[in-house]
Amino acid sequence: MSILQTLLERDGIHLPKTGGAEKSIKCFMPNHDNDSLSMSVNVAKSVYFCHWCKATGNPYTYLTDVRGISKPEAMQMLESLGATKANLDHYQTADRKNKEERARAESGLPKVAKAPYDSLGPQFNGYLTATYKYYKPEDQVTLKHPIIVQRWEEKQKNKKTGEPKTKKTLLTFLPRAQGDYWVTKPDNDVIPPEDRVTPVPLYGIEHVKPVLEKYRNAPDIAKPQVWVVEGEKCRDMVARIKKKKPPACVSPYGGPSRAVGTTDWTPLFGQRVLLIADADNAGRRFMKAIGRHLHKNGASVKYFLPKGDTGYDIYDALVEDGWDSMMEWINEHGGVKEYADVHPSDSKAEEKFEMPPLDDCQFFTVHGFEDEKVVIQSKETHYMHKVPAKKLTSEGQLLCLAPLAFWRSLAPNGQITQPIRSMCADKIIRAAKAKGQYLPNDIDK
Repeated sequence: MSILQTLLERDGIHLPKTGGAEKSIKCFMPNHDNDSLSMSVNVAKSVYFCHWCKATGNPYTYLTDVRGISKPEAMQMLESLGATKANLDHYQTADRKNKEERARAESGLPKVAKAPYDSLGPQFNGYLTATYKYYKPEDQVTLKHPIIVQRWEEKQKNKKTGEPKTKKTLLTFLPRAQGDYWVTKPDNDVIPPEDRVTPVPLYGIEHVKPVLEKYRNAPDIAKPQVWVVEGEKCRDMVARIKKKKPPACVSPYGGPSRAVGTTDWTPLFGQRVLLIADADNAGRRFMKAIGRHLHKNGASVKYFLPKGDTGYDIYDALVEDGWDSMMEWINEHGGVKEYADVHPSDSKAEEKFEMPPLDDCQFFTVHGFEDEKVVIQSKETHYMHKVPAKKLTSEGQLLCLAPLAFWRSLAPNGQITQPIRSMCADKIIRAAKAKGQYLPNDIDK
């Protein structure tokens, strides 16, 4: 058994027994909010990589970045597990190079360069096919100062088959009073904090909000159903539906490439929502994650999760023959499903789940709050975790506090679903509030 696998097993993270050296598991990184098997662990090379959050590392980085152990302690622990000096040097060198490459990539992504609005277009060989405008909450009435996303397309040839293909490039333009920016995304870390947009508003929400406000006091059954689709092009196509009154429709910025928490979903809390996925695994996983988030915040959620892996979406269906072809596509691919049909275990888990008293937890102690962060101390490493309350729902963050086996033992079905994580986080937050304000001197004693 490799050193990385030994560390994971000790923390209750069990790798699949089937398959080769490459194992797929849920990501264990803190603040990772995705339930899919997005992380690959190579037991032969003792390395891991998450295809969702791009986290990468080895046994050394697992101890320092995930467990929060100091570097000298990590080296001692690896030596006790049989790591040679060559192994230790390799681990540290790989960790340093990975962090340097990530920092270099992040600093080079946006090129936060001030530029006239039309100056970037001529640098592309393709042609501008669409322009989409995202309005921040304060601008959704005046429709001023939007975040502008341009869609550029370029005709290319597939290198292997020689067949023509279309390369799509999305460019984001962020207008600001002190200067305008071309960026890769409006909440990128290298943008000055005062210029970042986080969370990013939903595309089309400025048209949906007045409709929802009109029915604010109506019974739930009378409220309009809001459609959530993947991609601005799909949302605009739904808004142009003929022969039928177009439904209220929005789409999140970036699609499945971004975590659910980076989007402002608050306008849909407590509403009736229909989530329409693309016909691929990424689209279905993405809509399920959105559904859990909205359900947790009082929304009445329904799904349409088409079968297959073709990438066929609602735009393709509508462009064929409008409303009729879309309804035919929905009916042929399983129709609309209730939330309970897609997540049958969630409601049962919410009813049966009971968390033991936190003061008696064998793995951690809750001390209170510091600057709106929950302060939790590991009984094994004595490391102080200071976590924003809203990030406690991450499975990766919970694994920093106690092994996966502990959390699974609390859930009646053994699955740490989003409702279970939310209830765990709620219990921890309530315990922290009961402890009062965190005082460093009390801990140091």
